[in-house]
Amino acid sequence: MFGRENILACPDIVALSKKFIETAASDDGSHIFFLVLDSYVGSLEPYAHTLLKAAERFSTTLAESSRNATTHSFSAAMDLAKLMLRLYQQLQDSGNKDLQEKCLDAWDNMIRSRVGGFYGVLKEIDA
Repeated sequence: MFGRENILACPDIVALSKKFIETAASDDGSHIFFLVLDSYVGSLEPYAHTLLKAAERFSTTLAESSRNATTHSFSAAMDLAKLMLRLYQQLQDSGNKDLQEKCLDAWDNMIRSRVGGFYGVLKEIDA
């Protein structure tokens, strides 16, 4: 579904993404959605709830599978980390301190849970 061309132009996509990320289907399909968001040049702020919920899922139910580099969860976690960083930077520009704090809390939780793929992104930031 999220692989469709111009899917982000759909008027209900933000609400749909919120519902999708809370389902078991997102366990194997979130990487496609994250790739679509990665190529999106607009603000990620409308997708903040979706990304924060995804971070919560990766910090809990998907943490272990995300450590296996042969799973979709591993690559999805890397993509999510990049999106969360981009969202944080955009929120800094818009001055939304509440969502910025939630992003930092989500990052902390993912690091504490040793979510796979995150450390590669941290190395990129550190370089």
